[in-house]
Amino acid sequence: MIAEPIKPRTGDVKFFKNYTIIMLSAYLTILSALSYFFIHRLDDEYNFELRTIKTQVDLHGQSIEYLLRSSIDQLEMLRMEAEITAVDDNPCNPLTTTIGKQIQQTRSGFNLDMIADPDSGGNLIGLGSLEGRGKDFYCDLQTILSMRKSLRSLAFTLPSANSVKFISTHDFYLASPWQPSATRPSVESVMQSPLWIQGKQHALIDRRQQWSPVYFGGVDAGLVAPISASVFANKRFIGLLSVDLSLDFINRINKNFGYPAGSTFIYDSQGTVLAHPTLNADTLELLKAPTLSEAISPEIIPSVGMLKELPFEVVNIIKNQIIIQYQLNSVPWDLVYTIPKYELIKTVLFRFGPGMLGILIGFALLMMASYFVTTRQFVKPAAKLVQHVSAESNFEPQPIPDVPKSWRPWFEAITRAFHESLKLNNLEREIAIASRLQTALLPRRWPEDVRYEIWGSMTPAKDVGGDFYDHFLLNSQERAIVVADVSGKGVSAGLFSMVSKTYLRSLAMYGSLAVKDILFKANNRLCEDNDTCMFVTAFYGQYNPDNGCLVMANAGHPPQLLISAEGKTKWITPEKASPALGILEDATYAQSTLTLAPGDQLLIFSDGVSESMSAVNEELGLSKIAALFENNPSLSAQASVERALDAIHRHAEGTEQSDDITCVALHRFK
Repeated sequence: MIAEPIKPRTGDVKFFKNYTIIMLSAYLTILSALSYFFIHRLDDEYNFELRTIKTQVDLHGQSIEYLLRSSIDQLEMLRMEAEITAVDDNPCNPLTTTIGKQIQQTRSGFNLDMIADPDSGGNLIGLGSLEGRGKDFYCDLQTILSMRKSLRSLAFTLPSANSVKFISTHDFYLASPWQPSATRPSVESVMQSPLWIQGKQHALIDRRQQWSPVYFGGVDAGLVAPISASVFANKRFIGLLSVDLSLDFINRINKNFGYPAGSTFIYDSQGTVLAHPTLNADTLELLKAPTLSEAISPEIIPSVGMLKELPFEVVNIIKNQIIIQYQLNSVPWDLVYTIPKYELIKTVLFRFGPGMLGILIGFALLMMASYFVTTRQFVKPAAKLVQHVSAESNFEPQPIPDVPKSWRPWFEAITRAFHESLKLNNLEREIAIASRLQTALLPRRWPEDVRYEIWGSMTPAKDVGGDFYDHFLLNSQERAIVVADVSGKGVSAGLFSMVSKTYLRSLAMYGSLAVKDILFKANNRLCEDNDTCMFVTAFYGQYNPDNGCLVMANAGHPPQLLISAEGKTKWITPEKASPALGILEDATYAQSTLTLAPGDQLLIFSDGVSESMSAVNEELGLSKIAALFENNPSLSAQASVERALDAIHRHAEGTEQSDDITCVALHRFK
């Protein structure tokens, strides 16, 4: 008997056929959805990058605005001081004063080339004779000579200033810092410069500041942008005060723009490019500033007028060129950011494309595997997951849909990841900005003086620290030194440290207070509205390098280590303990005087040095710090600080830093 052949089960065939059609349709549907999500996500990232760039431009513009506003304000303060000093009615005998007797009369004019102490002020350069001049000449000369220290102070304390000048209507001018008259511009060239011609004309209209065209200030100065203010004695115009702002300094600030792609530049109303990361890369070597046509192709922006017609602080796209402008209100300058549109698209693709492509390939492989090992029920949760991801990426959170229990952790993890990622990105960006700002506020230069040396270092425990140090010249002799430690760590401590530093510097530089009174006033200011109950321990001293005398006060700060030239060590502690700043209003602070002998050093540090922990939870301690220098003094302030820091690293043995570490050394040479 021959067996009949088995007929195929048409129901099963139809089932698998339908299953194949369904899975293929599902595969194509999800692949299409993922492609759309990929494009949509890239578009979102592109728009997010544009918003990020705009925010960075605004922040960059605000920082430059603050720098320039500070220069203008200090020039205005100097002008007010000059007008207060100017005399008209009283007898003027400048040639009988100590500085007047040092003026040297030459065949064609006079100068201060032979002054005993050049660093005490600037050089006076003039035409004609000192004898037989009118009353106004001697009164104006007396006014200008009395401003020497103020001009020098502004020239050295304003980081953007290259030089400061007081130009008189009587064919002489005073320039600081001091240089021999042979290296200074002649009086004739100064009187024929746009600075004097425009400034004199402007003085007849009002007394506001006047910006003059950029010019080459010499091989050491490079390109400078002069700003001037007219000075009057009552109603009589006596001259101009001017500050030459270094374009090299402004260009270095401009290079700190936070976004890596594209470029920012600053231009004036005449189309002169004042700062550009590439065109002005060697500002000190440029004899002439670049023009707008070199920064932006004339095919895109033909003229300055057309550029200024673009709305400020918005994203403008012209001929596939992205342009964002920020108006600097304090000066007749504008900040511009430019980048080709395709460059930004390429940046977004390189940054986010591989990840998105990986997700796309992963889902495709998952669908191919699901064809063999899953049923229809797998496709629906997967589709819902894609929809949930798309909603979260568009900042449209939705409740977790009804899915099998095993799928719920995926939805919860994606929701949590998107939320945490957004918070983390914002926090990291803010911390990075705060860290750069704090680093920029620390002193970058140390005094260059044959009589003494100062050197220091600050290493924060986190991205933003609460410790800070500062040093600045108070007058022609004394230099202030500050080392402080704010309670806590992180952004809040960093902000409090900036406020504390500002108070201490302003009280010290713009007043004639005693050391203890500076801490007294700073404490009361920090106590006002101190809802966070933060405080700062501080050491503040004023050092006179002529005699080695250091007048100091301590507000709850660790003791200082005195290291003699022979290697003897001694801890300097106040006779009466005083509280930290910001705790107790009207608290008093005792000041003391310490005289450093030649070769002596004073080591000043925060408690992060003495309380540095080892791997076995043991503090470094004051005794070990003193032992580093006992009978073995360092040859320089920098070597002393580095020796202390090396000891901390050895003591820590790889243990994570728990507190900010700040150390400053003062070394007297002679």
